[in-house]
Amino acid sequence: ADSATRAFAVEVELDNANGALLDGVTAQAVVRAGATKAQFVPQSVLTLATSGTLGVQIVENGAASFRPVQILGDEAGGVWVAGLPPSAEIITLGQEYVRDGQLVAATRIAEGTN
Repeated sequence: ADSATRAFAVEVELDNANGALLDGVTAQAVVRAGATKAQFVPQSVLTLATSGTLGVQIVENGAASFRPVQILGDEAGGVWVAGLPPSAEIITLGQEYVRDGQLVAATRIAEGTN
């Protein structure tokens, strides 16, 4: 990767013997580089630890627990992250005001509601 932009140069070669593809046409290429488990979360739940580590606050045994995450991708409505347990109760409101280990009285909100 380019150290300044963290981007990779990629060349894509297509057979265009029949001339169907014109010069300057915009295209999109998807590169599959293996599979990993990830969760889709709203970008607003991401927070920073005092060390600067990116993560989310989850509820674990009635207490806030900071979990570092790695962003794998983003799209409209959120980001794909790795590093969370398979099932996690993510603190979506007030995550900036709790500390690791602090007891919380979380209220569950059904998926898809605001």
